[in-house]
This record gives sequence, C-alpha cells and structure tokens, in this order.
Amino acid sequence: MIMSNIIFLNPSWENLALIKAFIRLNYFVIGMGPASPFLDSPTHYRHIYSDLLDYSQIADVALLYSATCIASDNCDYSLLTSELISDSLKLPCFGLSSARLSNNKLRQRQLGFAAGILQPQYFKVDCFSDVISVLRNSNVDLMLKPIDSRGSMGITYLVPTSSLLEIQNAYIKALSASPSNTVLLEQFIDGKLFTLDGFAQHNELRLLGIAERERIGQGQQVTTKISYSSSHSQHFIDQCFVFLSSVVTAFGYSNGHVHCEALLNSDGHFVLLECTNRGGGVFTSSTINPYISGYDVNREFVSLKTQTTFSISPEFINSPSTFSQKDACLVFPTIGEPGQVLHTFDYSSIVKHPSVLAVKLFHKVGRPLPEPIDGPSRHCALVLKTSSNTSIKDIIGTVFDNSVHAS
Repeated sequence: MIMSNIIFLNPSWENLALIKAFIRLNYFVIGMGPASPFLDSPTHYRHIYSDLLDYSQIADVALLYSATCIASDNCDYSLLTSELISDSLKLPCFGLSSARLSNNKLRQRQLGFAAGILQPQYFKVDCFSDVISVLRNSNVDLMLKPIDSRGSMGITYLVPTSSLLEIQNAYIKALSASPSNTVLLEQFIDGKLFTLDGFAQHNELRLLGIAERERIGQGQQVTTKISYSSSHSQHFIDQCFVFLSSVVTAFGYSNGHVHCEALLNSDGHFVLLECTNRGGGVFTSSTINPYISGYDVNREFVSLKTQTTFSISPEFINSPSTFSQKDACLVFPTIGEPGQVLHTFDYSSIVKHPSVLAVKLFHKVGRPLPEPIDGPSRHCALVLKTSSNTSIKDIIGTVFDNSVHAS
C-alpha cells in the first residue's frame, strides 16, 4: 500500500498520540516546528525544524511532498497557519473562519452576545489610558487579557484599586502576548470552571468530556487539577450538551475538535469564557478524551482531516441521554520544594503504574525546581485513571516515592 504524506504543524509531546494515529493509518508524517516529539527517529516520521510563521516554507514543503493534508492539534496559532495554507493549496480544511475565530476572543464575545449566550461584560481597550479609565470607574474586579494569546499567557487579575505600576505591568504583559496588540478588560466572575470538549463532523456534534478544574492564585489563574467524573447527573449532562451546542452553532464550528471553557455561576448557569475549534492541550484531546469517551477520536480526526471518509458513522453521534465518561484526572503535582534540585525522574517506572495514562516533566533533571506560581512554573503533569481525591493522593505518593527524588 502506497503511503500518503501529511504535514503536522507544531508536533510535540502534547499531540504525540495523534501523530502516532496518522502513522498507524499508513501516513508518512512530516513534522514542522521548533522541536521533534520523538527522541528516536521512527520509520514513518521526518522532522523539519521551522518557524510556524514561515508560510512560504510550509507551503513549499507541502508541495514538495505532495501532502494529503496539513494538520495541527492543540495550538491556536498552528490551527490558523494550517488552515490558511490548506485553504491556499486547496487541501482539506476544517474552516478558515473558525480558525480565525479561535484566535480572536473579541469576536467570540461579539458573536456570543449576539446569540444571547451568557458571558462576562467586556471592554476593548486601545491604549493605556483606556485601561486606567475603565478600571477606576469599575466597581468589580477585572481580568486584563489579550484577544489572541495562547492559553492563559498575558492575563492578569486587577482590582479597581490596583496601583499604577501593577496596571502598567499588566498592560505591557498583555500586549507582549498579543500578536495583534489588542487587549480586553473583562469582568471577573467567581464560580466553578468547567471544560467541555466535543468533536464536530459535518455539523454533527459529539460531547466527549466534562471536566471540572481546580485553580489557585490571584484571579484563580493557575490550574492544579482537572477532574473527569463518571457520576454527573443526567440534568447536568443535558445542561452541558445544550450549552456547548449553542456555542458551536453561534460560532459556526462544523468540523474538528471543540474545546470550551465556561464558568458555572452562583445561579447555576454557564458563563462562556472561550471556545476554540481545536483540541485541548496537555494530553487532553489525543490521550484523555479517547480514554474517557471510549471513542477513537484520533482516528476520526485523521479520517476527517484527510477526507478519506465522508459519511458519519452511527457510533459518532451521541445525545445527552447516551453520554457517559470514565473517571480520570489531569493533575499538576509538585515534586519538591522550590529551590531543591531534581535528581531523578524515572519516566519508564511512572508510566508502568496501572493507573497512569501519561506523564510529562516540565523541568530538567539536575536543575533547581521553581515555585509553581503559574502554568509554565508547574513541575509536571500526570494523567490518572481516577477522579477520587483519595486515590489520586495514594497513587501520586506511590509513584513519586519510587521514581522521583529532589533535595
């Protein structure tokens, strides 16, 4: 059987399971980005180190290899690049407008309010004096955020009494994380944060996972645990499905992963934070969602992106009444005190534990551990096949006692 070539933008440990799915389905993968996800050199993979904004190079490589498609997974910027070039080269495309919308929180707010979706009140600020004016005239706490940053980069929690220096630093931080230099001030809303993951295929939506996120820090910006429970009530599942469907319809997402973040406020209503037409990071889309849903999401993604099938399989479509998910969690445990040197982190031993789905160390062995005050300074990520706090604590204790050493 003759292999087809595909381009995968920004390959990494986060989407390695999806890359391996392409390879299993007899595609030769050309990864393009700053780093290869493989320590070795597998037979069906080649890496080309490249700048993801070098559209000419990516297009030239796609033409040179007669690529069947250009794919990406859990990065908004990679999504936009892949869809722009796919559109230009007449390759399968999930939707250029959806990719642009995924990179524009301001446009999401506008479409959300037009559709009657509950969201935080927001203000577009064009200069530093606008930030000062809105903040000083506000009687609520606010979040200063770029409209087009990756993840939570560039976001700062502010209060009406924040000092001038704090506001200046927050504004510059937001601008630095925004390719368009566009910034929003949004009302801070307290509540439980949920992640709703789905997959769309020709305007049919499947709900894949419902997760509650535990957060710490000022403005609750640092996620410490994401829990997937198998015991949600049918009423809550219905609520999640209806809310996600309303957002997907308003935003026009018709194909591919849907990753939505929403707060459950004190009145029991969902408040939309953002929703993108790509997979969630840190193992979410290609490892966690297939496990909790029991559905081969990676194979479906490959089929849809390469347009090898055009019909919707009956098992794809689900409804609130048929939704179920396994227990799982994504945790970010500390593995030592700040300043301690990490001497040992035994990957192979950790992943052999029967309750461990995946693990990733964010720092280097032989270097001091930082204080985990934000996303980049967290020590590691661990995906477990349980959502029980007692089991999580026991597993982490067992795994780290035997495989991790810092002093």
